[in-house]
Amino acid sequence: MDYIRTTTYTAIILLLCTHVSFAEETKPNFKVRLSISADEDIKQKAESYLSRELRSLGDVTIVDSGDEYKICIIVLQHESESGTLLGYSISVVFGELDNYLYYLIDHRLYTGGPERLRSRCEDIILDFDNKYLKEKRKTLSR
Repeated sequence: MDYIRTTTYTAIILLLCTHVSFAEETKPNFKVRLSISADEDIKQKAESYLSRELRSLGDVTIVDSGDEYKICIIVLQHESESGTLLGYSISVVFGELDNYLYYLIDHRLYTGGPERLRSRCEDIILDFDNKYLKEKRKTLSR
């Protein structure tokens, strides 16, 4: 009786380990490179905001090379003659490198301070997730 119980428990543990291992292997992991052109302080803020949003997706790794996707962003700060911040113009391009496809997503002037830049970075990653990654997840999960 102990032999049957031990064999059964061993088989169950092996099945669970195989199932967990298989689930980890099939989970997508998208490699994304960020390329940000901006003044240094804006670049650091944008990179911080974008990195945080990308990591929150859970299946994205930010890389320096060997990427599948590239997000290129140009941020220009606009000031009045007196030096008052008027806002930012942000251009966004998404690249799907294995298909050599690039998409100009947005180019707009945003009025307001750094909090506006943060909300726009959140929108950029949401657009990237909705327009590119969600469809890829569906095809990978089949």
